[in-house]
Amino acid sequence: MISVLFEGWRLLQHSYGNVLAFLLIHLWKQYGPDKMNKVIFYVRECSYPDINWKNNQKLTYSPEYNRILKNFKIYNGEKVDIIYRQTYPYNLEPPQTPTPTPVCVFYTSEFAVLNNSYFHHDPKQDIRSYLIKNPNFYFTAPSEWSLRGMTPYLDDKKRNRLVSHGVDTSIFYRHSNDSIRQQIRRKYNILDNEILLINIGAMTMNKGIFLILEAFHNLVIIQKLPFKLLLKGMTDLYKSRDFVDTYINHLGYTTTLKSHIIFIDGTLNYSEINDLFNASDLYISPYLAEGFGLTMLEALASGLRVLVPRTGSASDYIDPIYKNGGEKYIYYVDSTIIQDNAGLYKNHIDKTNIINVLSKNIRNIKTTLDDKTYLLLKKYIKKNYSWYKVSTDLYNYFMNIIVQK
Repeated sequence: MISVLFEGWRLLQHSYGNVLAFLLIHLWKQYGPDKMNKVIFYVRECSYPDINWKNNQKLTYSPEYNRILKNFKIYNGEKVDIIYRQTYPYNLEPPQTPTPTPVCVFYTSEFAVLNNSYFHHDPKQDIRSYLIKNPNFYFTAPSEWSLRGMTPYLDDKKRNRLVSHGVDTSIFYRHSNDSIRQQIRRKYNILDNEILLINIGAMTMNKGIFLILEAFHNLVIIQKLPFKLLLKGMTDLYKSRDFVDTYINHLGYTTTLKSHIIFIDGTLNYSEINDLFNASDLYISPYLAEGFGLTMLEALASGLRVLVPRTGSASDYIDPIYKNGGEKYIYYVDSTIIQDNAGLYKNHIDKTNIINVLSKNIRNIKTTLDDKTYLLLKKYIKKNYSWYKVSTDLYNYFMNIIVQK
């Protein structure tokens, strides 16, 4: 049996908090006292970059999952075998524990580059030198793309490991009938012949929101095609609505465009997010830079088609899914990797390609795929990208670290 201290934002509705919560839930269900009884769990909620984020401490999972997250033991100086940290900046401070303890730090790198500003550590030392002098630090990243960011500082697979993100197919799934779909579409005045595009996130520049708006403007204002766009922001943490309004004004579009856009504020529970996926026709994500792109995987598990660039971090799972039953669910947009003047790597995408893919596939996007096709997709996702698999990979990494020590 091993004892693990999980430091992070398990109570916060932020991507880091959500990932940590799903890991904790599925580690508990596999290795906790009700199953294998192999892990003793301790948790510590870490400070947030913005003091106002504390107001967004909400658990929006299922009643069972919420109960699990509430009942973890708060750390109070007990001896532990390993510490897992999932916060930002990435914390490289020596642990305050009774004995020397290995620390596994989660990181992600949207632009495949990390610098000192990403880390909380002794500022007098560069990261590479610091990690040489402190061999008790280990790392995990969710994609090959993100791993690139750490390579200049630590090119050691024993200390820098790929552990993917996952999806819970008991939460994200296609409804057996379309009653909820119709109910939500009526609520937001989506006509039967209209194609509803959806994007969920902070609406920051790296998510490709500029490209979405440019393509959407061409489709509905210039070509007058029957598209609508649903944007689910993170206004509790970021000024998502303000971001979108600023982008629209900067692009010089008239307020007419806004009449075709549905913006949802606030925090929804996961069942409600799944309902939005089921009510939509395509998840649009021409992202410039992502560390993983979790919402695209969740959308696919819900039986929703996705539009994604050919290059970037999401290729880790998008390409295998495409080749194993997901061909009809994935629309690729041509893209290339470029490095900007700041040294950041990102996707370069021509908005014309997005416009062409959407306008040429209106009929296909509106066609509901049969149950057999969906079940093949779901089976592959469940086997290869479930949180159970991810939590198993993380547990095995913990064991490798502890045995090495």
